[in-house]
Amino acid sequence: MAFSSDLPLTSNQNSISLEVPNPDDPRFVDITNLILKRFADSMNTKEGALYNRVEQATFQRWYPTSITAATTGPTSQSLNFRPGYRIVVPFGAIGAGGTLTTAHGIVGLVQVTDYRAIVNTATPDFRVVPYPSTVLVEYIAMTVDTVNFTIAVGAGSPAITSGFAVIEYLKIA
Repeated sequence: MAFSSDLPLTSNQNSISLEVPNPDDPRFVDITNLILKRFADSMNTKEGALYNRVEQATFQRWYPTSITAATTGPTSQSLNFRPGYRIVVPFGAIGAGGTLTTAHGIVGLVQVTDYRAIVNTATPDFRVVPYPSTVLVEYIAMTVDTVNFTIAVGAGSPAITSGFAVIEYLKIA
């Protein structure tokens, strides 16, 4: 697989074979500016690794709202990528067979792009949620809506002692 800095919106890899032109070259300023713009674009599109209890930009860029499954090729809105955000919300104990609904505090949520939770159980072990099980009553499920997230624990699952939810999303621009 080859990466090219000629595709700044679809690849954030910088070329390892850069040749800086001679300063006497009449194109020196233009070429140097292009290289710097490509580096800035590359760094600005790297996904952030901050997981905080307050809203953080992930530096993900999601396709424009004008692009749908029926649309192919560039549109007039093709450069208006939507920024992604992330929030981490801790939560407390949930008994076996119980459900916990917690407000996530996201204002302007229009689309969830990813969600998961990590829980500590009374077993003790750590589980990623959603947690499917071959035994129907041992599941741990999670849903997210515009106001809350809900964790549901199957009756055969060990009780949850604590955990945190990670929600990634798009907001109203």
